[in-house]
Amino acid sequence: MPVGLPGSMAPYGWPSDPEEAFLVGRTVRGLLWRVLASVLLPAAWISATLVYLDFWAHGLDLAQVVVVGIVSALTLVAALTALWVAFGFRLKRLWVDG
Repeated sequence: MPVGLPGSMAPYGWPSDPEEAFLVGRTVRGLLWRVLASVLLPAAWISATLVYLDFWAHGLDLAQVVVVGIVSALTLVAALTALWVAFGFRLKRLWVDG
């Protein structure tokens, strides 16, 4: 069988067992979208926070603006933590079961 076709991916570091290859592929896809979310979510967060504070929060004093920023940052950190903890649980399952 020529190198590079399904079933002969072991030379490329891909597992030859179909079940293990499925789990590795799923893990790689999970890693990909989590990295993408880790880049895009902070960019969206800073944009949304600045737009909110610039257009809709005119009546807030400095302390309230700081509280809005801190609470929104904590929400962002919680969302990203949830994404990566779920990925960690998946890797743990692969390492322990594998």
